[in-house]
Amino acid sequence: MVEPSSNGLAANPSNVMPASRIELLTPCFCAGVDPKAPELRAASVRGQLRFWTRVLNGAGKPEYSLFGGIKGKAHGYPDEAVASAIILRVKTLGKSKPAEQPLCPHDPQKGRRAALPAGTLFELRWFERFTSFADRVKRFEEVLLTWQLLGGLGARVTRAAGSVWPAEYAPTLAEFSTRLGGLSIPSTVRVGVLAKVASKPEVLREIATNTVKGAGRNTGAIKGLLPGDPLGFASGQERKVSPLKLKVGRFADGFRLIAVADNRHQRGGDLPAAIRAMKQRNKPLADLLMQAGFDKA
Repeated sequence: MVEPSSNGLAANPSNVMPASRIELLTPCFCAGVDPKAPELRAASVRGQLRFWTRVLNGAGKPEYSLFGGIKGKAHGYPDEAVASAIILRVKTLGKSKPAEQPLCPHDPQKGRRAALPAGTLFELRWFERFTSFADRVKRFEEVLLTWQLLGGLGARVTRAAGSVWPAEYAPTLAEFSTRLGGLSIPSTVRVGVLAKVASKPEVLREIATNTVKGAGRNTGAIKGLLPGDPLGFASGQERKVSPLKLKVGRFADGFRLIAVADNRHQRGGDLPAAIRAMKQRNKPLADLLMQAGFDKA
């Protein structure tokens, strides 16, 4: 069993940028200027790391102290523009040929889009722009590890697309639980590894995309069944990112879905109601979430 490399999570006294080797376990719908040419971009990774910084440490000063922003005065800085203290560099390893992949494997009518394929390896390097501070390095290390274990990259990331994972890492459930226990995940964010084991990650992505549609305005077959939009929704210009996030992880016994229910600021909605709605429609995800106890308030 291989633990996540400590090389990417260490201070940098020798001016050599620390590096983490990361693998995409599922297709990644990421792109730059040209949506037809998938590419891994440092800006996209930074956006995900900012999110996980807010999860672990809250918004405002903790986020700005790592990645800067444009409203610095509201967070105690003398100027509005605050430069990022952490600089990121991303490099794809080997040859990774983009190919069209289904956005929602359970429904071919949802279309296909160019993606980096599962198995793509990349290297994430980082360094501090300013003088190194041990506390800042420690907080960044934790954010980086949390993203690798619970996050992803690109479009459809809340439904298990672009699932990132430390290269060669394959823990037992107990080892993974211990690793999570060392992170500053708040009580309002619930994490569970779901029971189904698969030999191919795409089997799990199909389960993750097969949910129910949120109501939104002027829509909806199931309006009223999902109070608080616990699965998010997109309706015209209206949208809410799903507070229930699913990704694929690699474990000693195979691949599994990891569920993250984000109820910070009471934004999670009525997830038990959503699970009941999925159960009524015979969605496989419902039983897995119920087995993990996500149907309990």
